[in-house]
Parts: sequence; C-alpha cells; structure tokens
Amino acid sequence: MIQGFEEITAELTTYEQDMLVPVIVEGLKKRIGAKNAIRSIDISRLLEANGYPPVSGSRVRKCVNYIRTNGLVPHLIANCRGYFVATSVEEVERYASSLQQRANSILSVKKALMEQLSGKIFL
Repeated sequence: MIQGFEEITAELTTYEQDMLVPVIVEGLKKRIGAKNAIRSIDISRLLEANGYPPVSGSRVRKCVNYIRTNGLVPHLIANCRGYFVATSVEEVERYASSLQQRANSILSVKKALMEQLSGKIFL
C-alpha cells in the first residue's frame, strides 16, 4: 500500500485475484499491438457489461499491475490509449525507458521536498 493512497493501492482481494485477474488476462492477451489498446475504464465497463460487479478504474489498474509484475501477459505495455501487448523489442525498450524517466521524475520531486525540509520549521 502507498501512504495517502491506501484505498486504491490496497493489495488485491481474493475476489480480484481469483475472479477478475483471470478474466482481464484473457482479454489483454488479445490486445496485440498499439492499435488494439484498451483503457482501464473500458475494461471496467466491459466487466460490468458481462455481469461483474462494478470495478473502479484504479482497481483495474491494480489488477493490471499484478498481471504485469507476475508476467501473466508477457510484454504488456501501455500508451496514452491504454494497455496492449507489444509487437517488438523496440516497443518494450521504449516503454521501459519511459518508466525509468517517470521514476526519475518522481525521485527528483522527493529530493527537492527533502531539501526544502532541511532546516525548515513549519508554523
């Protein structure tokens, strides 16, 4: 869980892991290539249209994070249009580079905040 985002970053429930993840995996495996990308909100809508209880976009993203970190859909990447299975090594490398850039940006903000704290007194 991430502090300040506990509700949306909570570990997957048994229901999410046992019921939703397998369904999402099967759907994502078919999303080959960027032209077939799907957004988390669209995954939520498809789940609901197929009789599943409503699932927020943030919980779908948590499921997708689980899918990716456990290698359940190899080469699953994303762009501004959604998630899809990469069709080339270059796509995966570009995406990995983008992840690194975002991580670096977050760490830069953390560093700046910690520097601002040094020697400061809050009123």
